Amino acid sequence: MNARETTARVRRSARGARGFLAALFTEHALSKLVALLFAGVLLRLIDREIAVTLLDETMSIRVAATGESAPAAAGVRELVLVTESGVAVRHLALSKVRVTVVGSKKYQDVFREGRPLSGRILVRRAWLAADQRAGVTSRKLDGSETDFGVPTDAVKFEGGDGLQVDLDVEEEFRLPLEASFVGDAAGVPAAEFEPKTVRVLGARSWFAGVGALEKATVPIDVAGRSGSFTVSPPAPPDFAARYVRLAPGQTILAHVVIGATPEDFLDVERVPLRLLITPPKDLYAFELMPPLEPERPVVTVRLRGPKDRIDALQADEVRKTLLAFVDTSALVAKPRAIERTPEGGEDGMGEVETGVDVEVLRIPEGLRLAAPVKVDLKIKRRP
Repeated sequence: MNARETTARVRRSARGARGFLAALFTEHALSKLVALLFAGVLLRLIDREIAVTLLDETMSIRVAATGESAPAAAGVRELVLVTESGVAVRHLALSKVRVTVVGSKKYQDVFREGRPLSGRILVRRAWLAADQRAGVTSRKLDGSETDFGVPTDAVKFEGGDGLQVDLDVEEEFRLPLEASFVGDAAGVPAAEFEPKTVRVLGARSWFAGVGALEKATVPIDVAGRSGSFTVSPPAPPDFAARYVRLAPGQTILAHVVIGATPEDFLDVERVPLRLLITPPKDLYAFELMPPLEPERPVVTVRLRGPKDRIDALQADEVRKTLLAFVDTSALVAKPRAIERTPEGGEDGMGEVETGVDVEVLRIPEGLRLAAPVKVDLKIKRRP
């Protein structure tokens, strides 16, 4: 082998060594890059699985029957109590509650502020007392029953107190329809309903005893109207406070005739006022405010109707038939906003004064309330 061949071999060996080292370095760098990318993806996945507070805010509460819980409207964030067939919500201690949700970080977008959000709580018939003759069943919901549509680690309601809900057997009742005319018409309005009665669903206890629902009173706007017209009226507004609803599959029509008969007023003074305290009576105390006399409160009820009908009545006789009362069931949520503030009453437990409407029943046929009857009431949370 001559010197030239030897030099060529050395050069080829050098090039081979350099190629091997370059390949080795390239393969090592590529492995490191792949490992770094894998580590980044793994960290991202771990980060998404870290438990964080997804929600901490006050949400309104709505009651709906199974199959009627429509999705939340734009921007609405609410809890929906969905009742199974055969069970009804009779009373809720709150109209709003603060909700805290803890869960995987990857679901943050679901709970993002400004997005519609609905937490579903299925109210089960099995929650009712085994002996259904026992009356209302009270249950505290702590939040664990809430379904937001994604997995969560924990759902809690404000302060650990839970949300108290009173339940009763749901039954169907048939009530006569009655019109409550709103506004001043050109004459005396009268309405005929088709059908004359309506089927309603609600807690059995709302249809018995003092303050029981005896009729379905629907508002009809007659302001400036004359002659006759037909309208499909809305559901009675007092149904919502009692979580009573119209049974599905019904169409109600009101045929309204506005006559030319003159109207007059009848003032019935010193009508006894009853304070109907519903559960949870152990949580709140209610006190009628001056000028009412606490021991024997009375109110003045102004009635309106055809003049010849008014002229034929005596206020003293009408007073004996009228039933005036304040139902506290829709009021107990009012003190919650201030009960934890220092100025929330002498014992710090919270109190509030508010104006409330008086419900008046057994009004003589053909007459109606000329104006709402209002009184002032103090609501105080018991220690």
